[in-house]
Amino acid sequence: MDDTNREAIATSLTAYDVRIFPFLPYLLQDLWELGSNPREITRLFQHSAHLNECTSVLDLGCGKGAVSIALAKQIGCSVVGIDLMELFIEEARRQARVHGVEKLCTFSVADIVNAVTTQRGYDAVVYGAVGDVFPNKQELLSHLKTVVRPDGFILIDDAVVREQNHADCLTQLEWERVINQAGLRIVETIFTSPEEMAISNRSNQQAIEQRAHELTMQHPEKADLFAQYVYDQQKECDDLESWMQGVTWLLQIV
Repeated sequence: MDDTNREAIATSLTAYDVRIFPFLPYLLQDLWELGSNPREITRLFQHSAHLNECTSVLDLGCGKGAVSIALAKQIGCSVVGIDLMELFIEEARRQARVHGVEKLCTFSVADIVNAVTTQRGYDAVVYGAVGDVFPNKQELLSHLKTVVRPDGFILIDDAVVREQNHADCLTQLEWERVINQAGLRIVETIFTSPEEMAISNRSNQQAIEQRAHELTMQHPEKADLFAQYVYDQQKECDDLESWMQGVTWLLQIV
């Protein structure tokens, strides 16, 4: 894996120093759900998109496979999960066996930027809490449209800002404008409640801090590196609980 891919993975996991890359699996070993809520996504696909055992889903940036496995287990659809982190894919395959859906789930180590140029014909695609892998939201939506059938569904788990004063993030209205310009219809929008976000953040942060402490004991010369990762994680939590808000969109091509 080259440095560009390492940096992309690290950034998607709120790590801005590529030197942390080899330690990410250890730091995140207690977290199976890496950002997106599998239960909410399953509900949206089952009840609002009416997916069933005859449908197929592409999960881009699938992490450890929590969303893919939930979809396969609850709906019975076939799922292809793609992620650049090899150890995450290994864990996804293990979890698929544990949950008895290994025949429905296919997990591959690949770059999702390349994957969207070759994957085609799915009933739905998931882009859940992956971050800014593509240059802008317009390009992201354009690529996601190509991997699903003409009336297929796109699920995006991201965030909006409450005020128009952060250049790197979009407000709800700005997001909706981009979605409309891309030729997509908003089927359903779900905002993460601040209380739910806070509970999840605290649990995840405690687990990460404990693993960072263990790594610091093992590698005291890298104490600053681990401390910075913990700080960056906490800052993202603070942002999501203050001027940002998590949002999940179920979209359909029109």
